[in-house]
Amino acid sequence: MDGVIILGQTGREYLQKMMQLSLPVVCMDFYVDVPGIDTVITDNFYGTFLLTDHLVENGHRNIGFVGNIHATSSIQDRFLGYMKSLIANNLSYRPDWTVSDRLLSGENIDLELPEELPTAFVCNCDETAYRLVRSLAQRGLRVPDDISVVGFDNYMLSGICDPPITTVEVDVKSMAREGVSMLLKKIADPSCRTGVKPVSGRLVVKESVKKLN
Repeated sequence: MDGVIILGQTGREYLQKMMQLSLPVVCMDFYVDVPGIDTVITDNFYGTFLLTDHLVENGHRNIGFVGNIHATSSIQDRFLGYMKSLIANNLSYRPDWTVSDRLLSGENIDLELPEELPTAFVCNCDETAYRLVRSLAQRGLRVPDDISVVGFDNYMLSGICDPPITTVEVDVKSMAREGVSMLLKKIADPSCRTGVKPVSGRLVVKESVKKLN
């Protein structure tokens, strides 16, 4: 092998062992503090900032977040983008409106929703948004009439969900091009360091957000 691309969150110890092979390594869709590893990620922070701002622009002031913020670097960054929007819009953060969706191992868990609900939830991904819509339906609540929901990825589930979920589309092709280009540069020049390269996504407005008066 001349180089390695690692796709998806993996452990720090595994990455350190990879570095012992003296091969150029590029990580895709996550990052860790291991020296010498460069990374391509989608702009999780700004994407979720846009999603939360979209809710604010539609009149929402009580906004929650769904995702285990200790599970992956992507979820952490998406949570921080959500928090940035709350701060920028002088909105209060309520810890009871942050709902975990998975274990640290990545296994999904039941969504334990609070008794008092916000008017909208920002979900860390479309799969979680899809599960949230189903959980709300079990409580007799409809999206977006009773509560608004947004996701992230523009994954297939955002389109087949009823209603289709407003989301941020990840530019997978641009990320792939950046990752391969980054690895080729490192193969040509082992001293090359590019750091963390964010790739912007785009807001995709669908039917899961209600405009409040």
